[in-house]
Amino acid sequence: MSLIAGFLGTAVAGGAGLAFPPAGFGVAVVFATWVAALGRHIAVEQKIVRDPPDYEFRSAIRVAGVPFNLESLPDDGFGQANAAALASLLRASSFGSAMVRALERSQGAALAGERDFEEERFSQAVQFAQLLGQNLQDFVGSIDRVVSAVRDLPPVSQVLPQGGRLIDLLPDGALAALYRAGVVRGDLNVPVMERVSVDPRDLFVRGLRELAGVAGEEAALLSEAPSQGFAGTAGR
Repeated sequence: MSLIAGFLGTAVAGGAGLAFPPAGFGVAVVFATWVAALGRHIAVEQKIVRDPPDYEFRSAIRVAGVPFNLESLPDDGFGQANAAALASLLRASSFGSAMVRALERSQGAALAGERDFEEERFSQAVQFAQLLGQNLQDFVGSIDRVVSAVRDLPPVSQVLPQGGRLIDLLPDGALAALYRAGVVRGDLNVPVMERVSVDPRDLFVRGLRELAGVAGEEAALLSEAPSQGFAGTAGR
């Protein structure tokens, strides 16, 4: 899946604008978590199968868990509205990464003439592709609730911070909460768009819907033919 190139910047701008009053501390934490999750998902989507392949093909692939403690999001309507979508996106990232590793090991087994391991790892890759598709579909199905929650936020000044890095704009309390949840500094060391003149809520919603559109297309492809999801891992 080729993600919308500018979505991360869009989300950062919206998140930065909503990180300050009147929206409040909890909203800053939620939007910064989106930035972290999107950054990791984009990194997974840009992965390619390594050359040479992985010769550790005798070892099965383990899927990483959700890297962030989403239970630490604010225990209010806004935090809970975002939790399901974030969880689905992060699980999709984990299955996408596992799919690539399984393909690498399948190719390593093929070059070593280990037919049984080649087929076993390829079968794993297909399974992970199916789970990737399911979680992308869950993500798509959960964004309407996120959109409604964002639309219900109080109006925000359309004068956003003039550039800089998100990590430097977030309040200390928000940063502490994010670190406790498993977000690291590198997840937040991203540029904020400059000279944004639209409502940050509209900016975020537009980007989220663009992402959901692409995710829905990939989910449909993977549900019909999971192995078609492999094409992008070798050809990007």
